[in-house]
Amino acid sequence: MPARIARDERGTIAITFGMSLLVMMASVGGAIDFGAYYASTMRLQAAVDAAALAGALATGDDEHRRSVAQSYLKRNYKDHAFVSFGVEVINNDVVMTANSSHQTSILKTVGIAHLDYKAQATVPMATSGKAEVVLVLDYSDSMLEYDKYVRLREAAAQLIDQVSSSGTNKNVKMGVVPFAAMVRVDLPSSFIRSDVFSYSGCTQDRRYPHNGQEEAGTAGDVSKWGEVTSGHSCSAMDGLGLTTIPLTDDLASVKSKVQAMQPYMWTHIALGAEIGWQVLSPSGPFATAASYDDKTVASRP
Repeated sequence: MPARIARDERGTIAITFGMSLLVMMASVGGAIDFGAYYASTMRLQAAVDAAALAGALATGDDEHRRSVAQSYLKRNYKDHAFVSFGVEVINNDVVMTANSSHQTSILKTVGIAHLDYKAQATVPMATSGKAEVVLVLDYSDSMLEYDKYVRLREAAAQLIDQVSSSGTNKNVKMGVVPFAAMVRVDLPSSFIRSDVFSYSGCTQDRRYPHNGQEEAGTAGDVSKWGEVTSGHSCSAMDGLGLTTIPLTDDLASVKSKVQAMQPYMWTHIALGAEIGWQVLSPSGPFATAASYDDKTVASRP
């Protein structure tokens, strides 16, 4: 009797271990697959944003605007063949939608073969031809893989030409926020934290919730920049040309500087978006953007 009980216990342990292993594999697979899914979603959204902007700023009739947006997405999103997308012009807005699917690797062992994702962008047409655009560009070291940063620079140059009609539209202003682990940006002293005794020129993001808000410098140190919690080198970013360019109509200079930029270590997407918003803010540290009340200017990061 005792031997039979022991065998029964071993069988129970084996079943329990097998079930636990399955749960562990599903958890690990979920982390890997959902991470890839999130990255794919972000890349598609960025491509759709840029394509819709190109369509909105194009000249010509609605059909031409749709064509420009579609062509821009195909040129700059390498997986466009696996994307179902559409472009409409509705009430002076260019509306672009895109749908795709991430094929899972480990999650498919538990019956989840794919994760669907989508992106949408609505951009008002710049009827006056005026525009303020900020390029928030990922120059982290991951962009070295397969020379992705080279294609990024090419896409940025194409967008600059597209929105400015190859430089002939002098009412277009462009800015650039290249980001890696930090953002290299010149800031007035009133926007730098008081506990930063010597601002290096680089910053990481502000304290929550101010890192998700437009207002800056009005609520003490938590609403200001300058804090760096990593050991990365600001001078290295400067040497690689990774310096924020505020809004300017000198588009030839913008293109030249973007072409010279080289990737640096790590990445901080939220910080890049935060500084990009500030470049477009009429009340931020740059104070060069048009007022939000000026409906003649299309303003997009």
